[in-house]
Amino acid sequence: MAKSTILKHRMVEQEDVKLMVGTGLDAYRLSISWSRLIPKVCFREFGDRVLYWNTMNEPNVFTIGGYDQETTPPIRYSPPFCQKYNSSRGDSTTEP
Repeated sequence: MAKSTILKHRMVEQEDVKLMVGTGLDAYRLSISWSRLIPKVCFREFGDRVLYWNTMNEPNVFTIGGYDQETTPPIRYSPPFCQKYNSSRGDSTTEP
C-alpha cells in the first residue's frame, strides 16, 4: 500500500468502525496486497545482487499438474506420486 493510502485508512478508521457497528457488522478484515509488497521488498533488499528475476504464477499448479495429475508437462511420475492413475508414464525420480 502506498503511504497515502495507509494514512487515509488511519484517518477514517474510527468513522468506518462506527459505521460497521451501526449496520450490525461484527467483523472487519484489512487486506494487504502482498503481491505488490513482496516484489518491492525483494528488489530493495536483493536487487544489487540478483541479475535476473522470474515470477511463477501458482507454482503449486505446475508441480501438482506435472508430477501428480497428468495435466501439465512434464507428466512424469512414479509411486508414491499419482497412485490413483496407475500409470507407467515417466519416472518422477529421474529426468531424461
